[in-house]
Amino acid sequence: MASHFNRHALRAARDAKPISRAKLGAKIGYDPQSLYGYERGLATPSVKALCALADALDVAPGEFFADDGNDR
Repeated sequence: MASHFNRHALRAARDAKPISRAKLGAKIGYDPQSLYGYERGLATPSVKALCALADALDVAPGEFFADDGNDR
């Protein structure tokens, strides 16, 4: 398991749902711009945000740290 947040895993989980950043943000109480930043690697989500994202996307929080072979 990778030790850094994997932005690609977040995007893959969101795409698999599928749900827009706007709808996901509304569902978990976060600004879609924050989600954009997480997916683009411009920001790292807090533990609270990671748990909310994992719950909303029906994945384990650890999935966001999985190594997919892509660079950070």
